[in-house]
Parts: sequence; C-alpha cells; structure tokens
Amino acid sequence: MKVRAWWRQWDKSWLAVLAVALLAMWPLLSRSDLPQNTDAELHIFRLAELSRVIRTGVFYPRWAPHFYFGYGYPIFNYYAPLSYYLGLPVELMPGLDAVAGVKFVLLLSLLAGAVGTFAYVRPHWGAPAGL
Repeated sequence: MKVRAWWRQWDKSWLAVLAVALLAMWPLLSRSDLPQNTDAELHIFRLAELSRVIRTGVFYPRWAPHFYFGYGYPIFNYYAPLSYYLGLPVELMPGLDAVAGVKFVLLLSLLAGAVGTFAYVRPHWGAPAGL
C-alpha cells in the first residue's frame, strides 16, 4: 500500500530526465573507445599515472614520475585530481582500464548535471522548464 501511495505522488518527469540523459550518454555507451580529437587521451594518461603512483603507496601524489619522457611533472599540483580519484575504482577493477574509468567519470558527470539541473529548475520554474 505504501508503494502505491509513493508512486502516485512521485514526479514522473524524473523518468523523462533520465531518458534524456541516457540519450545524451548513448554515444559514449555505444563505443568501446572515447571520441578522437578531444582531450580524452590526456585524461586517460593522467588516470593511468594516478593508478600507477597509488599502487606504489603514494595516496595523494604531487608528482607524476612517468610524464615528460620519464623526467616527471607536477601535474597533480596544478590540476585537481578528484575526477581521477572517481575513475580510479573502475580502472582498478579486473578487466577494465583507464578508458573505462574516464568513461565512467564522464557518464557520472553527465548524469549528475542532468539530475542537478532538473532538481534546481523544477521548484523555481516547473517541471517542463527543467526538461
């Protein structure tokens, strides 16, 4: 009985938001790689480097020792590593790599943006404006 009452009062426009988000995610979900001519390769290298450094025991690295022909670079001093930490559990799963981790972060960001935008717009201008 409580489930029916919850379903009646639940706003069905959330399903439309998820459908639109899934439609926007489809190009990433339908490919095994990432789009070319973007900075995706750069993020793949950074995630792989973060994974490599964390496996050595440094959990908040400042230095990326394998960048710039082995001389290293302080990339994590200048670029916040939170997005790479979000992709790290996916990259560390057996059978998955840094490409899957970057795709996970991109999809998570798109979903969070869609849900957050709709949650902000709906009380101010109504559900149709949020879609």
